[in-house]
Amino acid sequence: MMNKSSTYCVMPYIGLAVQNHGDFCSCNLNKKSWQDNKKQVMHVYSHDMTRMFQSHTRKMLGAQLDHGLQDPSCQVCWDAESVGNSSARQYFNQSFGNVDPLPDQPRVLIIKPGNTCNFACRMCNPMTSSSWYNDGYKLEKANMHSSSWYPEEQSNQVSELKFNEYTRTFEHIRKSFNPDNLEFWAVLKKWIENLVFIDIYGGEPFLIPALFDLLEHGIHVGSAKHISLKLHTNASIYNKKYMEILSQYKSVKFSVSIDSSDPAQLEYIRHKSDYTNVIDNSKKFKEFIDNCPNMFMSISYTVVPFNVFYVDQHKQELESLLAMPIVFNLVTTPEYDARHLPYPVKKNLTEKIENQKVKSFLQKSIEGCDIEWPKFCGATDLLDKIRNQRFSDVFPEWWKILEPYWVVK
Repeated sequence: MMNKSSTYCVMPYIGLAVQNHGDFCSCNLNKKSWQDNKKQVMHVYSHDMTRMFQSHTRKMLGAQLDHGLQDPSCQVCWDAESVGNSSARQYFNQSFGNVDPLPDQPRVLIIKPGNTCNFACRMCNPMTSSSWYNDGYKLEKANMHSSSWYPEEQSNQVSELKFNEYTRTFEHIRKSFNPDNLEFWAVLKKWIENLVFIDIYGGEPFLIPALFDLLEHGIHVGSAKHISLKLHTNASIYNKKYMEILSQYKSVKFSVSIDSSDPAQLEYIRHKSDYTNVIDNSKKFKEFIDNCPNMFMSISYTVVPFNVFYVDQHKQELESLLAMPIVFNLVTTPEYDARHLPYPVKKNLTEKIENQKVKSFLQKSIEGCDIEWPKFCGATDLLDKIRNQRFSDVFPEWWKILEPYWVVK
C-alpha cells in the first residue's frame, strides 16, 4: 500500500498475540479475539494452529485500519495518541513497518503461555495467575468477580461451583500450554524460523520450561541470530541456563516487574512476592546482562490505583537502587485503570505528578467511573479481608486522600 492511512497498523498483517485464555488477537492490547468462519472464537485448545492466521477477524481489522477507521478494539492506542503519548501501534509501525508478511504465519509473536505463576498480583486474576485460584474462588462466592476473567462461554454460574469444580474451569489453559500439547509447541517451532520478534509474558515465564525449549530450538535451527526478544518476569526466580539461552538471540529487552520501592507496598500489590528476593534477583539479572552487549534491562512499573500516587518517588528510588531505567506500564483493565479515580483526586494527582506519560494518561477522561471506582473499592476491601491486609495501613498518605471518596459496601 503506497499511501498508508493515519490509522494503519502493521500488526494485523504480521502479528499474532497468544493470550492467557488461549485465544488470539493481533496484538496483546487489542480487544478483538480472532474468530473462525462460523464466528466462533478461536482457541489453542479447539482450533488448528496452522489455520489461525487465516482468521477473517484479522483480515477485517487490517481493512478497517487501512481505511482510516479507528477500530474500537484498538482503543488503548487511540487513547494514548489522543493525549500525545506514544502508542503500541506507532511502536510496531516504526519497528516492523518494513517486515514482509507471510500468508500462513506471523512474523511477530506476542505470547502469554498460560497462567502458571507464583504471585497473585492485585491487578491479575485466575485466568492470568494460578496462584489466584483460592482468592478468586472466594471473590466468586461473594459475587465480587469481574466477568472479564472468563470467556463468555464460561462466565455463567461459576459462583455456584465447588472449589475443585471451579479450578477445573481453567483446565483448558493448562491443556493449551503444557508440554503435552505437542501440536501447539510444534507449530511454534516451525514458525520460529521466520519470526523477527518474540514478546514473552506470563504467568511467569521462568516457570514454563516448554517456552525455553522453544527458544533453545530457535538456537539449534539458526533462527536466534535474526530474532529480537522481549521478556517480562516478576524476578522471583533466577535461572542461569535460561539466561544463557536468551543471550544467544539477536537482541533482548529484559523487563523486571517492580511496582514500588517500598517492601510492604510491593508485597501488597504483588501478593506472595518477597521484596528482598525480587531485588536480589534483579541485581543478579543485571550482573549477567551487563556482560552481554545484546541484552538491555529495565524495570516495568505497573501503574494502578494503589501506587499511582507514588510514581515519581518510586521512580527515583528504584533507579537509584538498581541503576536501570523505568518504563511505566499503564493498566487499562477497567477495575484497575487509574483514570477511574474520583475526579477531584485525579485533578490533584495531575498537578502533583511530574512524569508526563502518567500525567497525560490521567488527564484522559473515560466513561464508567461511577461503576468502576465503587467496584475497585469493594474488591479491594474484600480482598484485604481475604488476605488479612489493609490498604490504609500499607499506603497511609494515599489513603488519607482517598478515604473521603471511598465507597463502602
